[in-house]
Amino acid sequence: MSRRILLYNPVSWRGHLDSWAGLFARNLMRRGHEVFLLTENAAAARDCAVPEPGRLTILPWARDLRPGHVRTFSNARDYLREFLKRHGKGIAPILPEKEMSPSVRRRKAFFGAVVPPLYALTASLFPRFIHPEERQGPRFAPPRAAALRIVRALRAAPKRPDLIFNLYLDGYDMTEEAWGRYESACPLPWVGIRFHPPDDPLRDGFYHLPSCRGAFFLDERIVQRYAAAFPDRHISFLPDVTDTRLPDAPTALEEEVRRRSAGRKIVFLGGTIGGQKDLATWYGVIRAADRGRFYFVQVGEVIESTMTPEDRSARDAAMREPPENLFILERFLPDEAEFNALIRSCDIIYAVYRDFRHSSNMLAKAASFERPILVSGRLLMGERVRRYSLGLTVAEGDVEGIAEALNALATRPRTSYGFAEYRSDLSEERFSDLLDACVEQCAGGG
Repeated sequence: MSRRILLYNPVSWRGHLDSWAGLFARNLMRRGHEVFLLTENAAAARDCAVPEPGRLTILPWARDLRPGHVRTFSNARDYLREFLKRHGKGIAPILPEKEMSPSVRRRKAFFGAVVPPLYALTASLFPRFIHPEERQGPRFAPPRAAALRIVRALRAAPKRPDLIFNLYLDGYDMTEEAWGRYESACPLPWVGIRFHPPDDPLRDGFYHLPSCRGAFFLDERIVQRYAAAFPDRHISFLPDVTDTRLPDAPTALEEEVRRRSAGRKIVFLGGTIGGQKDLATWYGVIRAADRGRFYFVQVGEVIESTMTPEDRSARDAAMREPPENLFILERFLPDEAEFNALIRSCDIIYAVYRDFRHSSNMLAKAASFERPILVSGRLLMGERVRRYSLGLTVAEGDVEGIAEALNALATRPRTSYGFAEYRSDLSEERFSDLLDACVEQCAGGG
């Protein structure tokens, strides 16, 4: 039965969540459902969705939830933050000073000196103008803010949705009281995706809401535990599928990386660069690896607040004196096809994360583009890499062991990997089946 589904993506311009929204939209439309999409970066999600005529409606994203208010000051701070990323300290990609033109060197020096204090000034002067719900930060966002944004957006919808998918639950205040305020504002039936659930299912307060029909998880083992705790909810596994679009021709960034690599094996670290990426070990591996054999590429927004002191120290050293065999682009790539082109250009995907207990989109990237991946031997990623022979597993923090594993992957034949089996077991078709089953059970009065 065809249903109307509202997809709510609370986080844009970070990681793969924009393309994730597009994948949901595409697969729901393929099953005959009508999709309302509510996301700040609608263009990126729409590009991935490849909508069928008449089945996709983009709803307006309210930047501020107070009637008639324009967030002049916080918008100014957002602009300065982006300006600093583009023109201030650490302009990316990193280029050795000798390769910069005099005008670029002068621009870096000027903006590096002027923009940071300007941004700091706005941080101290303007936070009182930002709504209290926003001031709490994205990690502990009040669920009620999501409810208000959804309700406001639905004023522009032609009909009421039968079911809401919240595509990222991990950033909210998880107390039952906070979720009660969500339901008082938006009582429509909904399900959500929990990327990093707690060991104790009872810590998430939303399962007791009448409007909550269930949740998806990216780890089969977690599904069993949560299904036992909430037998009256739709608790389901969901494959961590990925957008595999590629540009029609090689991108300038891809060609630049290949030119600089000069025939060396390209090792790629990409996505949101937070503390879990363990930059201290990453830069240690770059120093330990054979510079004549390996070229390292790091692409993604850096979240400094999540890093250890060792991570910051290693990153600062690399920024001061960039290794010749390292290319860094410290920003989010909004075009997933361009990001995929960089993976296509690489020889090895590096994903030796620190104490990372959950799924990663990089496993699907490795299987889709048939690039061996190097991961920590612990926990879920290590188990899947061993089960499907996607690459090698190593000990976290073991610089010498990781360097040896890179040497092994550089000579291992492509025919020895299980990429096709992974794509078959964790396919987009299975993803689509599980979404459709959820809609069938949970939509409307289900």
